[in-house]
Amino acid sequence: CRAKEEIARLNIEIRWLVTYMRDEEYYLQACEDALKLQHLELAHQISVKHNIHGRFHRTHLQTLHAISQLPGFSGMLSPGHSK
Repeated sequence: CRAKEEIARLNIEIRWLVTYMRDEEYYLQACEDALKLQHLELAHQISVKHNIHGRFHRTHLQTLHAISQLPGFSGMLSPGHSK
């Protein structure tokens, strides 16, 4: 059945999204920390981007949590392992 295939695919993509958001959070924080002492202006711009992405990520995680509460949800909201 095509619906079951789509659910299986979405379960994988949801986990990919959660993993990407976690990895981006770590990456932006590491970049900001690394640049704070040498390039304050650049670190500030990364901080701005980090804050904006953080707001979007919270919204997406809230939506994914709501989806996970739907009957029949079979995915996982925990991040996977990055390559």
